[in-house]
Amino acid sequence: PGTLDERFTASAERGSVIGKTGTLPGTDGGTSSLVGMFRTREENIYFVIFCWRGSVPQFRKQQDNLIRNYQ
Repeated sequence: PGTLDERFTASAERGSVIGKTGTLPGTDGGTSSLVGMFRTREENIYFVIFCWRGSVPQFRKQQDNLIRNYQ
């Protein structure tokens, strides 16, 4: 179990993203990171996403959408 259990839960997404999250809700006005890799049909993509000074829940939505749009 981990922090990505509630993210990328659609049947086509499950298991496609392997990553590590980091959250500091009170630091720099809200900080959220997502680091890892996901698989496309052609290759593995490695990524680092770091967001600060904003809403942590909104950052998570943006991170998820960025990865979904690339897959």
